[in-house]
Amino acid sequence: VLPGEAEVRSAWFVRYAIHANAPVEADYILSRNGLVIARGRAALRPGPNHFFARDAAEEDGILQYRLEVMLSGDAVPQNNCSEALLRVRGGEKALVVSSVETPGLLANSLAAAAIPFDSFPPERFPDSPALLESYRLVILENCRLIDFPGGGAQALAAAVDAGLASLLITGGSDSFGTGGYHRSPLDPLLPVELELRNERRRGTTAVAIALDRSGSMAADAGNGRTKMDIANLGAAESIRLLSPRDQAAVIAVDSQPHVIVPLSQADAADDLARLIRGIQSMGGGIYCRTALEAAAGEIRKSSLSNRHIILFADAADAEEQDGCLELAERIGREGVGLSVIAMGTVGDSDAGFLRELAAAGGGEALFSSHAGGLPALFTQEIMRVSRRGFLEEAVTPRLAPSFAMLGVQADSPPRLGGVNVSSAREGALVFMDIDDGFGTPLLAARANGRSWTGAVLFELDGRHSGSFPAWPQAPELIVSLSRLLASGVNHVPVKAYSRLDRGVAEARFEFSPEAIRQFRNVRPVLKWLAREGLVAESEMEWLEPGIAAARFPLARPGTYLPLADLGELGVAAAPSLSLSYSPEYAPESGRDGLALLRSLADAAGGGDGLDISDLRRSARAERPGGVELRPFLFAAFLLMFLLELAARRLWIR
Repeated sequence: VLPGEAEVRSAWFVRYAIHANAPVEADYILSRNGLVIARGRAALRPGPNHFFARDAAEEDGILQYRLEVMLSGDAVPQNNCSEALLRVRGGEKALVVSSVETPGLLANSLAAAAIPFDSFPPERFPDSPALLESYRLVILENCRLIDFPGGGAQALAAAVDAGLASLLITGGSDSFGTGGYHRSPLDPLLPVELELRNERRRGTTAVAIALDRSGSMAADAGNGRTKMDIANLGAAESIRLLSPRDQAAVIAVDSQPHVIVPLSQADAADDLARLIRGIQSMGGGIYCRTALEAAAGEIRKSSLSNRHIILFADAADAEEQDGCLELAERIGREGVGLSVIAMGTVGDSDAGFLRELAAAGGGEALFSSHAGGLPALFTQEIMRVSRRGFLEEAVTPRLAPSFAMLGVQADSPPRLGGVNVSSAREGALVFMDIDDGFGTPLLAARANGRSWTGAVLFELDGRHSGSFPAWPQAPELIVSLSRLLASGVNHVPVKAYSRLDRGVAEARFEFSPEAIRQFRNVRPVLKWLAREGLVAESEMEWLEPGIAAARFPLARPGTYLPLADLGELGVAAAPSLSLSYSPEYAPESGRDGLALLRSLADAAGGGDGLDISDLRRSARAERPGGVELRPFLFAAFLLMFLLELAARRLWIR
């Protein structure tokens, strides 16, 4: 049990209970954001055993508490962990996500402008919208989405789409197309398009894709599709990103290579994609050396200077490894690059080999533990190897008329050392672009309902930033853009409560009379946000003037954020709720059902009877003038039986 919320530098009690079915001793650990604040061994009595710990926080944000009980021989280990969140109130702030440990131009500019912010590496990014509730702006500084924890990108997209926070993405060689944003959950929110098949290109590329079609790829991936279907989709989408002057080949491999698309011009992308999507999973495991030999045979047919092989394999079922590293090094000396996309994790049995294989070919091994992440990896890698997602060449920006909205006085923008290539989406505001005949955007923003998304399509400070870090207006531009995006988010201050009772969540909001007058024509909608995004939404019910509530049954374990959408006024969040395990594993007292039935009987003016004969006796007692019908019914049955016998005998005669 936690307070609804707390203030910075205040103290509170964390109350928790451990239920036991019999006398037993168990170890327990209580942690907050990974830091242990209480641990011990307790002699538990049957029923709930109550404990408490004192805690405090010096900074605002979301605290994540976790209670874990260790008991050997537990018949139901599924309910041995419980989680809860506590919101510590402070000023709203920004979140900077960057792979660079030393603060750079972005962090220093925000600090100089007294804009409070937290800074995380991509690996620590929150995987739930509830953990983003204290931020009005999230900034991704030249980050690859593959480095985010599973569900991180989806949680961020849900928070931005619901109006909880705005988003700013800065460019570089690890961002946008080459960072895996194309066809990711964040893609539809961007102010720019990343699919540039017909974009004017510097150079051409030949790509050979070897796809694992072994038996493991027949496993179900959800929505009626197999892992093979998802891999096919990723390969097909990557082919669609190539230009008509590029070349592509696709080989399906089990124990033998099967050339689905021989090396061809990529000018008929739709036809090639149709062939790829028709690949079916077969038996056995992928033979890696066979796959590499077949892919090398196709790629050697190309005379283009930029040639690359992409091997897709199962990280737990990659066979025929002998000789692969030597083969990868040999084709590397021929000017052919090699990278690996693996289904699985870095901890799988063949993951180490696949990483060594990619390194021998001068590339990288990319892993996805779920099939749904494969298409983004394919498109990320094809943009990288085709050198179309990020152009390493000097360009001079041009200030667009809308640049005046930022309030930055500038005449001569700095020269940049590289740009992420894209095109402006409909409805986007372009503040800065390139005078190249196409108006390639360099700085753009777009409204997404209750929030904004901004894109800086160049590196702020780094190898490709050119003279931008030395530009006197650079800090002011960063701060002005950040404030513009954050101003598009409005967190309405309200009193809000939430509770969870046997899998049913309820959120209640108390609005002031002034707030009610503001949206008397607005019907508040409550959105339940979880790790996978928006899971449900419904109109809120007015319980009484100024108090609105909504209920929602929770079935899947996770953390849920109740968010009230108040139309143009903004959004209001209630305290988050955590369902640590399925309600079926919740500890029972053994008398809950009986207590419920007795309360219903009392409410109806009746009583209880556990035996059906007791109910019959009580019914007769309540009707003393009643008549017992059983003798009459038996006599009637006997009479009908005799009449039937008599009728048959008379008929025979």
